[in-house]
Amino acid sequence: MLIGHDILLEKFKGLIESGNLSHGYIFFGEPGVGKFSFAAGLAAYLETGEFQKLSRPLGETLIIRPSEEGTIGINNIRESKYFLFQKPAHSPRRTVIVDAAECLTSQAQHSLLKIAEEPPVSALIMLIVSNPEALLATLQSRLLKIYFPRVSSVLFAAMLVKQF
Repeated sequence: MLIGHDILLEKFKGLIESGNLSHGYIFFGEPGVGKFSFAAGLAAYLETGEFQKLSRPLGETLIIRPSEEGTIGINNIRESKYFLFQKPAHSPRRTVIVDAAECLTSQAQHSLLKIAEEPPVSALIMLIVSNPEALLATLQSRLLKIYFPRVSSVLFAAMLVKQF
């Protein structure tokens, strides 16, 4: 369940419907505010038409997370490049979500920069970070930054009362 980001949700739905969705975004904010859940819900919306929690893997979405060593290497980004350059079958976009993108190695960031500079028409890249300054400045400049604020305690309490 996504709480407190209704305005962002409506804006992104509008961007999708008008065909103005960018090729890439950096979702940033404190840990636990729903950045990854929003990105996954957006990917589901593109593929299924419903903004929902992922209950099954999506065919047009690749999720990259840090390895056991705590890094995301260049091979992960190469995999995402091959994934993005395929034509989507069930969605207008092929989506790559990089969770904890601050774990990208320098080589991986440079490789991702090349993709972000000349993305395929049907590509959507979403990087999830706490602090965008952890990424290369050139990579930051190629992607739109979206801040996810902390959900107010009043809104959270209202949701709990309504739910339970």
